[in-house]
Amino acid sequence: MVQIPAEAISIFFNGREILLDASGRFAGAALLAAAGKSENLPASDELPYLFCGNGACRDCNLHVDGIDDVASCRLPLAPLMSFRPGEGAGEENALSRNLRGLDRAEPGEKEPLDIELLIVGAGRAGSAALEAARRLGIEGVVFDARSDRGTPRPVSVRDGRLRVAEEGFVREVRARAVILATGVSKGREPQLAIARALGCRTIYDRLLGYERLALDCDGRTSIPGVFAAGDPESGRRAGKAAAADLEKSS
Repeated sequence: MVQIPAEAISIFFNGREILLDASGRFAGAALLAAAGKSENLPASDELPYLFCGNGACRDCNLHVDGIDDVASCRLPLAPLMSFRPGEGAGEENALSRNLRGLDRAEPGEKEPLDIELLIVGAGRAGSAALEAARRLGIEGVVFDARSDRGTPRPVSVRDGRLRVAEEGFVREVRARAVILATGVSKGREPQLAIARALGCRTIYDRLLGYERLALDCDGRTSIPGVFAAGDPESGRRAGKAAAADLEKSS
């Protein structure tokens, strides 16, 4: 069985870098989602497809990493893949038509986004952190990749800098404080991946049997201004601590 990456990754479309939410999606569906289009998804016992309904047409074929005529409906995503409109199948196939404009941004769209407090994760931990910080006068901004929690905004890190997907395009985020609230238990790879990329120290917990972040009682990591939370209680502590630190540095 093909494994589909469950994280936000950078790819290139027509030479432009775009951040995709790759969770549970093959390449064609992830590109459609980034373009704001709805995909036609198969049932669990059917072949993957986007338009044709049988997995055998050329409506989702794209030019991928220098190879013509690749069926993107069943193509697993990998970081830094390069896509161009349907070579061989013609640039007017169904997927290519739906991706028009994906490689264009509005003026100023790539300007860095300055945020006082960024909370990654809109679940119970993130919501608790947001409310705790708000009670102390700090208004946080929440980013979350899940479509059922508002506009999907996957977060990643490149060269030690936070980046977020907004309408399919990559934008740098400059935050004075960050709370990673996607969970701290085993298997919560998005949090560990972002924390490692930011330079946070991790430890192998022999008792629990897996790697975790090194945190103090308030959720502080080894990097100043970066916190982590895995449940509502730790979210509240991290929100209070982040707000207090921001107030002191103001």
